[in-house]
Amino acid sequence: MPNSRLASVAGAIADPIMQRQRIATRRHEKEGFAGIAPRALMTAVAAMFTACGASPAGDQGGCVSGVVPSAGVVVTDRGAVRGVVLGASRAFKGVPYAAPPVGPLRWKPPQPAACWQGERVATDFGAACVERSGAGTIGSEDCLTLNVWSPSSPPSTPLPVLFFMHPGNLVSGGSAQPFASVYKYFDGQYLAEHGPAVVVTINYRLGPFGFMAHRSFAAESDQTGLGNYGALDAIAALKWVQRNVAAFGGDPARVLMFGQSAGGFLSCTLLTSPLARGLFSSAIMESGGCGVTTVALVEATADVLAQNLGCAAAADIAGCLRAASGGSVASALPVASGNQPGVTYRPNVDGALLTQSPLATIQAGAHHHVPFITTQTAAEFSVVLPLYLSKIPTTPAEYRVAVGELISAMQLGSATVDGVIAHYPLASYPTPFDALIALTSDIGLTGSRIIARTVAASQTEPVRRAYFSRGINSSTFPPGAFHGVDLAFLFHSFAAFGDNSPDAAEISLSDATIGYWTRFAATGDPNGSGAVSWPLYDAVTDPYLEFASPIVSGVGLHTANCDYWESVLSP
Repeated sequence: MPNSRLASVAGAIADPIMQRQRIATRRHEKEGFAGIAPRALMTAVAAMFTACGASPAGDQGGCVSGVVPSAGVVVTDRGAVRGVVLGASRAFKGVPYAAPPVGPLRWKPPQPAACWQGERVATDFGAACVERSGAGTIGSEDCLTLNVWSPSSPPSTPLPVLFFMHPGNLVSGGSAQPFASVYKYFDGQYLAEHGPAVVVTINYRLGPFGFMAHRSFAAESDQTGLGNYGALDAIAALKWVQRNVAAFGGDPARVLMFGQSAGGFLSCTLLTSPLARGLFSSAIMESGGCGVTTVALVEATADVLAQNLGCAAAADIAGCLRAASGGSVASALPVASGNQPGVTYRPNVDGALLTQSPLATIQAGAHHHVPFITTQTAAEFSVVLPLYLSKIPTTPAEYRVAVGELISAMQLGSATVDGVIAHYPLASYPTPFDALIALTSDIGLTGSRIIARTVAASQTEPVRRAYFSRGINSSTFPPGAFHGVDLAFLFHSFAAFGDNSPDAAEISLSDATIGYWTRFAATGDPNGSGAVSWPLYDAVTDPYLEFASPIVSGVGLHTANCDYWESVLSP
């Protein structure tokens, strides 16, 4: 049996893309928590259905539109949307793929969006889903929208579709990150134009709205996927793609489903969920994991939420919880961060979305057999490591203390301070902090290796691994291939990462990355003329493609170190 606990560590970290804004405040967020969840590992009026001919069960009925499609207007199954032409692409932003999950629809599976008449302006990103931010909240519960970029000239043949789920540890972020910036991490214009491809990015419910459910909800007849609403949102968005992407020039038979970090966790979840069958043709998990939680823990978390919101003794607990303001729900429980306890939100094995743990499903061969890629970066934990430490170590003595803190905060199995230091001696690294980055990143690589091995052993469809080792010229983020740096190259969003003048090597690697991802979406094989060959994965030699300058292929990706961590963290 594969080590599911270890594999969940592969991407179980707070995303530095948003985490940098929260480090100062979350160290002080200890209020109102009763110790439900373990410390983080490296770490919705059911109305308007008849108006659209849709049933409460979520089936989509046709909406009649008198709008004639044109260069800037596309007619979807809910109504027409007017986008904007940007260079060689068209962008349609803030398009509803489900009804706003508010009022009686809070903590319900996503329901069909209402029809609209005329043209809906789709030139601005929709609101991000509500999340906790410092002592307050940002975002909105009316957030189930997606964005589509496609070449401005209709393609002669349908294009592959790249469907992306954003990071944020399932508690933060959105398709228009960050909030107060003209630069967007996940703007799909460059990617769509240079693929060429149709690019879709989505919002999904976060934190307690997306991954928590009170036991009182279980009695409701329309509940499927109890406590897994964020993942159900992603599935609803994929169904929207299947119904509508052809109108944007995309091919619904060639959909690459992928996400990074939290989005990577959703990739693994959807890869193994029976509810997602037939919705995608290939999958990538970038710096993600396959960790899940239990219904019992989800319900225990909801009990404390109800208590903190004054709903525990209500005659109608579900009604009381849904009547609470979005801000009070988002703020009622602290989120686990580094060595600070709190709630860690994950999908749960509910019997509908997931019938067993993702790794067990893969091992049984019951997952969706599609071409699969898993990726990691060389310095996954460089941004979030300070959250686990009392101080950044500069001496051997401080290194020893830091290793002990990591073992305790991250629950590193049978690891001992002496054993870890012997395997990662300071003499082998420029600084003690570099040694900590190396050892924690190897933990992520080990989990990634387990996932790759398990998928490869359970299907004949190709499996591949990638390793991003190239950093960017950023004044905001640290040097090296930090967690999320691959998104700068994939979306060509260097400015959003503080790299306002990417050099020729960065641009070349960005274009190459886009080429691999687009070819993979198109055919299930990322290789192509002139590209460095990306080898198929096998458990014996552990081959991979290293995204560096230049790109190279290799075998034995930190094999000895991964063997060490697999032995230490095995049950």
